[in-house]
Amino acid sequence: MKRIMYLILLGCINCVFAQQNSVEVTYKVDLVETEVSEVLKDIYKIAYDNVKFIDFKLLGYAKESLFYREKLLTNDAEKGADIALTILGAKGRFFTNLENGLVYEDLPAFGERFIVKHPVITNEWKLTKNSKSIGKYLCYKATTTYVVNNSKGRFEFPVIAWYAPEINLSFGPKNYSGLPGLILELREKDRIFYADKINLGQLDEKQRKLIAPPKGKKPITQAEFDAIGAKIAKERFGGR
Repeated sequence: MKRIMYLILLGCINCVFAQQNSVEVTYKVDLVETEVSEVLKDIYKIAYDNVKFIDFKLLGYAKESLFYREKLLTNDAEKGADIALTILGAKGRFFTNLENGLVYEDLPAFGERFIVKHPVITNEWKLTKNSKSIGKYLCYKATTTYVVNNSKGRFEFPVIAWYAPEINLSFGPKNYSGLPGLILELREKDRIFYADKINLGQLDEKQRKLIAPPKGKKPITQAEFDAIGAKIAKERFGGR
């Protein structure tokens, strides 16, 4: 009898651990309308029209996560989504390892495939006491900056995240992680990612296997990737 009670108790403990140790999140994204040059107006219109069809998935287990975009059903939809994803800066898949403090972004660019490594930005977040409810979760505001380097110089944009301490998993959209709770909403420049569905403790074996670092290419830093982009831009467009 004692053995049966022990096994029941152990099963309950494992169930609670699994719920706190894994998560599946579906994120939607809004693209806030902003002023752009005449050259980019048509491109942005396509992005605005297609962004509502795009879903992103976050799979998180223990200290690792994978953030990626779910494929659409038709080729025409994929073409529109591809333009939107370029503007969103989310064409790639983001594997995060909180243990070694690195994020690996596996992305197509310039007709090739690259794996760009970023540091987890734990120490760069500024936590605030500002709070709001998102669904049934009380969330707190944190801020950092988003840096863009291109041929015109270095630019910084504010990033705002709302995280839920109740979900004790330090993951979020793209390469944003390291907060004391799951990020349920993130604004980066003119893009707002927000959690649409949250499933705790329901990852199956197939989903867990997806959470793995990208292979097949040597990882490079963001600075190295920016240098490659600048070189290609100079060759193709004379640096304009």
